[in-house]
Amino acid sequence: MEYYVSSNGSQTGPLPEAEIIEALKAGRFLPTDLGIEPGKSDWRALSEIFPDAVPSAKKGGCRRPLGWFLVACGILILCVGGLLAVLVYRNMQFSSSGLVCKLADESHARVDGLSGLMKQRGLLDIRLDDSRRIASLSREDRELLNDFQDAIKVADSNSRSCGMAKRAERTMQIETAAVVFFGLIVLLLGFVLRRKPKQA
Repeated sequence: MEYYVSSNGSQTGPLPEAEIIEALKAGRFLPTDLGIEPGKSDWRALSEIFPDAVPSAKKGGCRRPLGWFLVACGILILCVGGLLAVLVYRNMQFSSSGLVCKLADESHARVDGLSGLMKQRGLLDIRLDDSRRIASLSREDRELLNDFQDAIKVADSNSRSCGMAKRAERTMQIETAAVVFFGLIVLLLGFVLRRKPKQA
């Protein structure tokens, strides 16, 4: 049987089936090019007329290899996400933020303790720039005042460090969740593309 073929805007033929099949396999005709039998009025894609000559049209074309590739990528991304999740979990157990925040709590407790002592001695209302009043204090009171100032600085520094460590942990958790979610999306997309299309 012979067919006319419409390819790249030009019509050729009539051509015998064998020649069209050979041209399809060689790539001179595309599966989407149109063909028609002489005397008929309905043009059809060559992949419909010659499904055996176009195995990719029957089996899903490049969709299936792409699907397998995406499945592999999805699995790899999920593995990376799982590894990150394990690291985040271990970090939360033996957290540097836990240690830093514990130090911050201890330094705030020290400030509270020193504050109580200073209140007992009437030193809380002393301004640091009041050098005459500070000079009139006993050596022990001046040391207490200096310890209190140092404790406040340490407590502030530890509080900032604790906040930064907690933010870093939260960021890591969010990034891990995003990696796992992305891996699942890629894996799902791979499975969808890998599926065999329904035969017409």
